[in-house]
Amino acid sequence: MAMLLVTTSKTATGSNVIYHDDVAIITGDKTLDANSSSSGQEYAQTTWNIEYPTGFSKNNCIVLAFQGGLETNLRVGAYGTGPVTSTNFVNATLPRTVVLWDDLINLECWNPAASTKTYHYKLVLLKIS
Repeated sequence: MAMLLVTTSKTATGSNVIYHDDVAIITGDKTLDANSSSSGQEYAQTTWNIEYPTGFSKNNCIVLAFQGGLETNLRVGAYGTGPVTSTNFVNATLPRTVVLWDDLINLECWNPAASTKTYHYKLVLLKIS
């Protein structure tokens, strides 16, 4: 019988990390800024940074997934980004980006709603060297 060794730690305020071998799973919550456009055709961009998990860097890992879901739709865990339509809000396929900088991981998400929303995210990193 194989045993699964999982450890957890904090990487940034509001984020948790689970390690398993060469995989780190970072979870957290972020309040997305409200869209101030009256047309409803624009998105408000929210950007935040998190630290790399211990032993991970931009030079030795890749992003396997950046999953997200909204407070109103917690059972949806979208992995892709959808077109700019009202269904983005329903199925949580909001446009989002991950950038691996030298010293931090930059996360971005766009909110089409006229109110702030809590975005629950999960970032999966794979160590490749």
